[in-house]
Amino acid sequence: MSIEKFHKHGQRNLLIAAAGHGKTYTISELARINDQPRPYLILTHTHAGVASLREKMVSRNVNVHSYVLTTIHGFCQSLVLAYTYDYTTIPSRENNTSEFYKYLCTKAIELIRLKVVSSIIKSSYSGVIVDEYQDCNIDQHKFALELARIIPLRALGDPLQCIFDFKDKCVDFNTDFSDFDIFTFLDKPWRWIISGNDLLGAKILKCRDHLEKRKENDFRLMDDPQSNFRVITNFDINSPQYFQDIGRFIRGIVSDSLLIIIPSNIKFRGKKGIVTTFCNIEHRADIRSRMGLSHGFSLLESIDDKDFYGISRILDNFFENKHANIESYIIEACKMLTTMTLGVSNIKEYINIENGKFIKKKDIEKGKISNNLRTLFNKAFSNCKRQDFTAIAKYFHYSLRTTLKRPELFFDILSAINASNQTQSVLDCMIERRNILRKQGRKVKGKAIGTTLLTKGLEFDTVVVFQADMIKDRRNFYVAISRATRNLYIITSSDRIILKR
Repeated sequence: MSIEKFHKHGQRNLLIAAAGHGKTYTISELARINDQPRPYLILTHTHAGVASLREKMVSRNVNVHSYVLTTIHGFCQSLVLAYTYDYTTIPSRENNTSEFYKYLCTKAIELIRLKVVSSIIKSSYSGVIVDEYQDCNIDQHKFALELARIIPLRALGDPLQCIFDFKDKCVDFNTDFSDFDIFTFLDKPWRWIISGNDLLGAKILKCRDHLEKRKENDFRLMDDPQSNFRVITNFDINSPQYFQDIGRFIRGIVSDSLLIIIPSNIKFRGKKGIVTTFCNIEHRADIRSRMGLSHGFSLLESIDDKDFYGISRILDNFFENKHANIESYIIEACKMLTTMTLGVSNIKEYINIENGKFIKKKDIEKGKISNNLRTLFNKAFSNCKRQDFTAIAKYFHYSLRTTLKRPELFFDILSAINASNQTQSVLDCMIERRNILRKQGRKVKGKAIGTTLLTKGLEFDTVVVFQADMIKDRRNFYVAISRATRNLYIITSSDRIILKR
């Protein structure tokens, strides 16, 4: 049996397989058949990947004592924090994320080379499994090889799904695995067989074959209604109603599991015509609004988005500063509330944010709201308690039904504020919360909007790839289309698109 051989033989093994062909199942099977008293150490890259693997383990009743599951950087961080006595040498994650993660890998390699640490690793784990190995940069690859000196390494990956944009290059499947045993036994598209649409799976595999073998950059998309592989070219990007028309189309799709994938760069039609812009989360929120989609379509957040840390630092300064009077407190508090993704128009309805004065309301109900807000602000100012500030934010959201632009950001900030105190800052609590999420993983369900990078490792019944002709390369395109298990809609200006290698 190939899985048994992959499990038992060799110190360094690499399994190469396409998306949806059973890599996650294989990992769960390795953990299930592990007959050693020590668990497998299972490492992946994203919190979505952690959640997916954990769900597979639970569904197959894999003994929780047979594996330890976390991200590569999460494990590196645990090593560094356990064996580093001077934390001041660790770069700030919130200031320079790439430098922080590079430090973690480099320092973890140094620690593993210590006899005491390597002995602990050897006595703690029967082997290490690294999922999505194509996403390893060279530092992470060196870290994995260092682990392989101590315990057997089982790597799984797909070179066509390498989409992380590192300053340092990713591993090269042609040159970096010369001393690995290579396995390719996963040949069935289980994702689509299980979903009941193996025709879509076959179509996506055919696309993959073209993407891998075709030397030219232009790629022809063929509409295939029978497999639910739909190529839609009839939306006019020059039309003022472009976004509304697409939104109307998406609202007509009947699916409780629907993902909209937006390229990293996107075309907007503004006052000056068509412009191309980098699509950050604020742009995605704007696109959702332009399409007329409800907030039932969640905006996927990057686990280390700078706003989680930046706003936390601003809030720490806000709570530490002594305000001369209630008006100055209200002015600064309103800035914080809008920064936390509450709508400024809702706040301006009751407060003059320029002078910190409450606006008199003739309407009885609005007058009550204004009085409630005045009470909440006065209490927060006089008590100087952080939880009183969160009460104001909650009042706007729950009582006034203020729409949140970024719910995950908003609620994580509230939780960090409530957990903070005189000795632990909001920033400290936010870092702790994001680390927990990194370890536990996060399962995304329902309806969502994200980029290929944020949706990597996820599966949805229905996927809409928006402005597919703006996707920069073959790998991002393949990741996008392979998220769909039943229905795929590719919206593009032309059925012939240019995809770089």
